Formats: sequence, C-alpha cells, structure tokens
Amino acid sequence: MTPRRKLTRLGAALVVTFALAGACTDNQATRVIEKSPTTNAGGGTSGTGARPTGGTSGTGGTGSGTGGTDGGPGPDSCLDHCADPDACTPEEQVSVDACRIYAKRCPDQPADVMMDSGGTPIPAGPDATSTATRPQLSEAEADELYTIEKALRGGGEYTATYSGSGEPGAGGAGGEGGGPGGEPLGERSVTYETEDDWDPQGPIEDTTKIVPGIVVDPNGDPMTDGTYKTIASAISAAGVVAGCPRVFIKVLPGRYHEKIIVPAKTSAPPITIYGVDRDPTKIVFVRGDAAAGAEEDGTPLSVHDSATFKNSSPQPFQARNLSIANDYVAGTFPGDPEDQTAVALNNQADKALFDNVRILGHRNAVYVKSEAPNQVSRIYFRNCYIEGDEDIILGRGAAVFDQCEIHSLGDRVSTGAITAPSTRVDNPHGILIINSELSADAIVSDVYLGHAWNETADDGGAQEAVGKTIVRNSILGAHIRAADPWAPTSHQTPKNPTATDTVLYTSDDYYAPMTGLIPPEVFLAEFGNSGPGAAP
Repeated sequence: MTPRRKLTRLGAALVVTFALAGACTDNQATRVIEKSPTTNAGGGTSGTGARPTGGTSGTGGTGSGTGGTDGGPGPDSCLDHCADPDACTPEEQVSVDACRIYAKRCPDQPADVMMDSGGTPIPAGPDATSTATRPQLSEAEADELYTIEKALRGGGEYTATYSGSGEPGAGGAGGEGGGPGGEPLGERSVTYETEDDWDPQGPIEDTTKIVPGIVVDPNGDPMTDGTYKTIASAISAAGVVAGCPRVFIKVLPGRYHEKIIVPAKTSAPPITIYGVDRDPTKIVFVRGDAAAGAEEDGTPLSVHDSATFKNSSPQPFQARNLSIANDYVAGTFPGDPEDQTAVALNNQADKALFDNVRILGHRNAVYVKSEAPNQVSRIYFRNCYIEGDEDIILGRGAAVFDQCEIHSLGDRVSTGAITAPSTRVDNPHGILIINSELSADAIVSDVYLGHAWNETADDGGAQEAVGKTIVRNSILGAHIRAADPWAPTSHQTPKNPTATDTVLYTSDDYYAPMTGLIPPEVFLAEFGNSGPGAAP
C-alpha cells in the first residue's frame, strides 16, 4: 500500500467564542473557556462556573460548576434542578441526570484550542493546449467559477431559474431542456436552501488540545463513564446531547471492525470523530460488505448500503486523523461486475469535513451522495489519501478534494477511472479536485479522469445526471490517458436522444442547438495541471 503523503502544516492559534444557546451550525465553532482559570490554594484549577457545565474543575475530578479547592471536584450545579438538593424528586432527578450527562459529554474547550488548518496550494502548471477531447479552462474561467469557495457556497434543496424564454424540464424528468420552438434557456441562476458560504478552510481545533466528551477504547472498560468500546455506541451516546455546540469523540488507536452510521437525527449535535495522532494508519474502521452481498438477516445490499462508514448527519460532521476501509475481495459474492461495488465511505449529508483521513477500497471507494436528487450536499476532503481502481469517487454531491492524493490500484484491474460524477444538469457544482496528486501502482495505465454516471433517482425514476468534474492545479501521474482522459457513456440527451457513446464536455453537448445555456456551462475540464499525465 502506498503511504499517504503529508501535504499540510500547522499554523498560528485562533480563539473562537460564541453563545451557548442553540445548536451551532458552523463546523469550526467550539465552545471555549472564556476566562483564564485560577489556581486555588490547594493547587487545583478552578473553573469559571458560569454555565451548568462549568469550566475545568480541580485536578481531583471534573465538576459541573465552579472548580473546588485543594484539587477536589467543584459543587454540582446540576442539583439546582432540585428544590431540595438533598432530596430530589424522581422528576427532578431526571433533569439532574441529563444535566450531568451534558456536562460530561459537552465540556468546555481550552481558549487556545483553535489552529490554522494550514496547507500549501499547488501553483498552476504551464499553459496547456485545449483540444476537443482534452478541454482546458482559461485562467479567468477557473478562478471565477471553479474555486473551493464557489463549489461550497450553498447546500440543501436548490432552485434553478433562467433568464431566457426556454422551458426547463423539456429535456426530461427532473432536469433542464431547451424551450419550445428552439428558444434558449439563457443564463442560469441557482438559489440554495442554505446559502452560508461555508468555508471549511478556516481555523480548526487542534486535536492535541481538544477535551473530549466521549472516548472510544477497544480495550477499555465499558463500565467506565464516558468510555465506549465501539464507534457505533459512541455515536449513539453523542446523539442525546442536544444543544451542545459540538461533541468530540476521541478514538484510541485500534482496528474497529464494524459498520458505522451517523444517523439523520435532527436533534443530535454536530459530531467530530478524531484521533489525536496525525498518523491516520493507527485508527482503522473496516468492514467487507459489497453490493452483491446481504446483511446478516439476509436483506440484500445496494451500492450505498455496502459502505463501511455512512454519514447522514444534518449537522456539520467531521472525521479527522483516521482510516476508513472496505476490505471486500471481489468475487467473494457471485454477481456481475456492477455488483462488486464495495464502498468505504458514503456521505450524503451537507457540510461534512474529512481531514487527514485515509479512505481505502477498490470499486467505488468514495460515494458522495445527497439526501435527494434536488439537494446539494457539500463535502470537503483535505489532506486525505484515497485509493481504489474503478470509479474511485462517484455521486452527485458537491465534493472538493483539496491537498489529497488519489491513488489508482493495480492489484485487481490495470485501468479504471478516477471519478464517476452523477451531478444533475441544473446543479452547477460536482466534483472539484484541486491542489492534489493523482498517483498509481506501476502496472496501472490508461486511466480516465472521469465519466458521467447516469444515476437513477432514489425512487427508481429517471434522473438527468450529466456528471461534472473539474481537475485543476494538480499533479497528474503518467497513468492518466493523454489524448482523451474523459470516457464516453451511454447517455441520451435532448441533443441526441439515441446516443450511445457520448462525452458531455459542456452544456452544448447536452441541449439541442439554440435551446441551452448562454454562455455554455463546462461539465468536464482541466486547468493548470502538471506532471507526466498533464496535457501538453
């Protein structure tokens, strides 16, 4: 296995504070201790005691109020829920217990917990000649339309409107099409349910300074409060701490053989699952399911059900300093090649961050999905190592791979494709690979940068998926096809309803003449790449 290249560096610290009330929706936000702790006469560190959860207590233990003297625990402010703290009623005790759980699973964070996320952009390579089968963006197009900021601008349900007199939808169910009588759609404008200019490139918590609310230890004692032996049980415990700005789940080194799901629970807080050590090989989540297999109860699996790790959290989710793997061996279950899909990571939630994560699989290692075809899920991968062979990254999500290495394996097949986007025709952003490296085993050659995946809708109906991938400011290995790195697919369009082998480079390849977008939209292209596999 090729080791992951380290592409980021640390920087200066930054403090972020906010009010406790309400659940936090920004993935960078962290509740911090707002006052400097003082040293008591007994040598313990006292907390601020300003909230029910309090600050840090004396070294003898953590309290839920002001820290105690002589290194002892502070008074339990959760008893304020009782009219008589020495004789709580059963109803009052429920509130006390909930308060104590919150205090333990949602501790304050040190004032210096935030750090610069770091990273060094890869400068644009030499100018390349744009050809019909290897189109290149201009610098103006790349910097105006295909940046990290633009790709992650909005999420949730989206609506497309047009300046022209054409009728959207004429091209097929759920998509765009030219208007009647050859009238163009004109310029498109898209509005999102959530337009918050999400910027996951900003400061992030230093994992060496985080105070975890939950700890996962494969060799731990499950009777120890706050310690769990499985990732699934820790996620379940985190889900009950409603209103916490973010629950930090610290995972100790080990190999966790389980199927992990972060559920779509609206009352759950944002969750970060992390390892302290920057070496992601020390923590491995692994499972070996495939679309050709079945659950233990016999229920057939599908592509997304085969995932080792599935994130559906409606709150901003983070995974850091760990590995997610699907170790399924192709052919273990009988079936055609399509059934041999074995997903490592399936993310279908908005505003998910994967930082310094290794994602290991073969066919369809990373599935960037969304809750519905007309919704956008934004996913940001930073400093990640991803390996697979056929259609390594697929789906309709707005996914950015920044400072990542995407490695093509040759132990099963000697060719393949990096991406298989199923971006809808009216969604402007699909997969963006930037500041990254595409590498491969020595045996691998003739690998495509991508091809459209005509994914069907979740209800089995038609979906106008054209697929959109931009690869820019990246280092391409010699395994990338030189003349024609975008693969054709069987894709019927308003322009060619009977097409079989088609590459949709721009919207002009999709719409009937004089009925499409003005100006045309780029679907598949490159800019500023370098390395032996870059365009000459």
